[in-house]
Amino acid sequence: HYDDFSGCSIYPGSAYTTPLGDVPVDRELAESLTEFSTEVFFSEQGHRKEHGIEVELPFLQHIFGEFSFVPVVMGSQDETSIKALADAIKQSCNPEKCLLVVSSDLSHFYDSKTADLLDSETAKTIENFDDVGLMNKLQSGLAQACGGGLIVTALRALKENTAAAEVLHRTNSGETSGDFNSVVGYLTAVLHGKKASL
Repeated sequence: HYDDFSGCSIYPGSAYTTPLGDVPVDRELAESLTEFSTEVFFSEQGHRKEHGIEVELPFLQHIFGEFSFVPVVMGSQDETSIKALADAIKQSCNPEKCLLVVSSDLSHFYDSKTADLLDSETAKTIENFDDVGLMNKLQSGLAQACGGGLIVTALRALKENTAAAEVLHRTNSGETSGDFNSVVGYLTAVLHGKKASL
């Protein structure tokens, strides 16, 4: 929301800091992600003021304790960036050892009825594991998400190793603020991995 750039920016520093402590950057994995395309690169762009990553970290710290991670911010939510990052994730990440977390708001500043229509389209495409359909809806305006490119990336990168996608909850900011005339949409979803077979 603060930096306008193309491609996918990986934080070049050594850690993110939250009130629960430092979360170190996995430098080896970060460097691996940059090896497949110039669209995935080290930069502070997107990491100086943007809070999409920071809001997720305390929850992960509470659940997992100590861990390392690779913070990535996608600038332009376009096909070039999506393909580059999805391919890099598929090449670099062991699905049994990596957890992929995407942070994005959904529709912005509509009344709750309109927001529900838009966000239900996003939810449907996630549950159908339809990366192409979601991209088409985002481009046509039938669905909205400021980090929509990253949602498409996750669906595409994990398609081969995922058995199902499930939307766990969907809501909007009116449920907290009491203002249903201008809301921001949210949902949480989980992608279930395939069980190993003998």
